[in-house]
Amino acid sequence: MQKLTLSDVKLKTPQQQVKEAILEKYQTTEEFANAIGLYPESVKVYLRDKNIGSDKFKIKLVNALDKGYDEIVISYKEQISRMVQTIYRDCKEYKSENDLLTMRRLRELCIEYNLDIESMKMDRAMAIYHFYKSEFFKSIELLEMALAKARSLEDKSFEVMFLSDLASIYYSNHRYKRSLEIFNHAEKLIELSAIKDDALFNFNYLFGILLNDTGYHEKAREKFLKASKLASGKVDKGRAIMNIGLSYKKQGEYQTAVEHYTKALQYTKSNAEKQSVIYNNLAELYKVVGDYDRALKYIQRSFELLDYDNQNYYFVTFQTYAQIKALRGELRDVLEQLFEIIIERQNAFTHKSFMIKGIETVIQLAYQERNTAILKKIELFLIESFDTIGTNNAEYASELERCLGKILRCYNNRFEI
Repeated sequence: MQKLTLSDVKLKTPQQQVKEAILEKYQTTEEFANAIGLYPESVKVYLRDKNIGSDKFKIKLVNALDKGYDEIVISYKEQISRMVQTIYRDCKEYKSENDLLTMRRLRELCIEYNLDIESMKMDRAMAIYHFYKSEFFKSIELLEMALAKARSLEDKSFEVMFLSDLASIYYSNHRYKRSLEIFNHAEKLIELSAIKDDALFNFNYLFGILLNDTGYHEKAREKFLKASKLASGKVDKGRAIMNIGLSYKKQGEYQTAVEHYTKALQYTKSNAEKQSVIYNNLAELYKVVGDYDRALKYIQRSFELLDYDNQNYYFVTFQTYAQIKALRGELRDVLEQLFEIIIERQNAFTHKSFMIKGIETVIQLAYQERNTAILKKIELFLIESFDTIGTNNAEYASELERCLGKILRCYNNRFEI
């Protein structure tokens, strides 16, 4: 995947596009001029002309480049549309402050050229960015803006897509009732309208996650099965199958879960990140059934496939690793490491729900080891966080306060693991 940067978000004139196309095939404009039987100076004049010279020159141009003229010269609106689609397709990869500036600039161009659908797509892309930064209110605001535009369209696919995203955000913020209401509304639209497969996949996949985490495992599997059939590629199909396995694992049907995880691995061979997640799930499963050696083997495989720069997955995987080491009686070496990772990740692009889970894991393991030093460190970290991250995010502050309460119960020897 080639990410767009801020320097990429610029519109090329017809003259620039023609010159770039010429130089892509020929080393110089002089070489091109010789190839089409014109003087180099004549070609340079044509390339300065906003109409790109005469029709005769354009015929020579397309013949020499073996491309249609509309392939060589793309309108400003089409250039914007293509850039938008590049980001929209892989919006989860746009994680940095510079990425946000890129998206904002592109959205400005959408508005300038009255590209409502493209502007709507950029609203959604930026909403996803803010969601992964745990800036829920901003994320919801942008998705509501996208939804307002989507509701005016005859095709309800975008509306279903964005409603599913919105429901997922509420779910991640533990507002399950609101999330369910939104999913149910999206489902009614699906019943009444012809919806495109990508929106249906998004709906079924995300709704399945909510159902799975709220105990409706059979219904979740129905959604994941539909998602697997709607998937546009093998990796998405593998993600859906993996979650079917996860639903079986939650119900204690471990062998069936392993079968689905194994099947999911076959579909995700081209994506090391997704394979890493599946191996982490296998490690979690074998941890639960008490096969710690096999669990450790799978978590090590997960690490091998995972890029350290992928902060969210690395963070989650290390937590699984720490828990396995604890169960093997080898916790002391990794507890300090896990705490250090939390410190490193506090200002990084790590979803705050992962941070909270990591903090809770450290507290539980430190209590298990009666490691007062680590408890004191995490307590200090939590208190300091209220003055930084927590003050700008009420939901996160509440979660940090809850973790602080757990530490106090540890000190009173009343903490339940």
